[in-house]
Amino acid sequence: MSATRISTRRIAQEPQCSACSTGSLVSFNWNLAKTSSLADARQDLSVFVHPETLRWGTLFQCVRCAQPWYLDGDERFMNCVLRDRVPLIREWNRQSIPLSPEQLAALERIGRTPPDRYGNGAEFHETPCSVVTRSGTRIDRAIVSQQRHAPFEDSRSYRLASEIESIYPSPDALSLKVRTAAGEAEEYRMGFAPTLVEMPAGELIVLNGRENFLVRPGCNAGDVVLSKRSIDMNHLPEIYSEPTDTVYFVADYVAPPKLGLLRKLFGG
Repeated sequence: MSATRISTRRIAQEPQCSACSTGSLVSFNWNLAKTSSLADARQDLSVFVHPETLRWGTLFQCVRCAQPWYLDGDERFMNCVLRDRVPLIREWNRQSIPLSPEQLAALERIGRTPPDRYGNGAEFHETPCSVVTRSGTRIDRAIVSQQRHAPFEDSRSYRLASEIESIYPSPDALSLKVRTAAGEAEEYRMGFAPTLVEMPAGELIVLNGRENFLVRPGCNAGDVVLSKRSIDMNHLPEIYSEPTDTVYFVADYVAPPKLGLLRKLFGG
């Protein structure tokens, strides 16, 4: 049975607003806030005003501090939004952001990084790649994220997929086999789900949960393979940290066509 998320709070940080608790409260379960008798779940929803209906979801403001909040289209979770993220959300909202058949075919060949075994990442249909923008800039650590919800997450450097000219495999992207295995790894302890992989020169590295990229000088990430050795929890190799400069290009989600059909249409 999966756990029900009630709320998330920033550790050791006081609320900046006594009405909406911004600065402490990151998100909360909207339905539980209306119905629960649990103190941690209750929220005064009357403080969220000026609803702005979006393509999927609704933007609100706090009645006291005008902090923006985003309620997803299923009305499940209310999420605190950085103020400087609102212009991008409104730009995303102006019109649909489809991908071209050629772009979809390129993503299909690379392969989507699936959600992990616990469902994390299920709201995204995301694929690591290299992107060349319409302005001619090449970004080798890009993720095309097809999703229904607005690009509100402050942990992601978002741009709109309407900027994309073309999509290629990234030299820094792990193979689909490695990415899939990392997502299927079980947690040994809270927040630690290791997968042992081997570099082309034989060096062992531990991936922690879902990973898309691996950056090492002189190493093509696609050559990294799953190790056949067992993990020794008492003598762990380096635990790899994925680069933080990844750019997420947000697009509308559509079920991808069959690769065979795409090959007939565009060759390859």
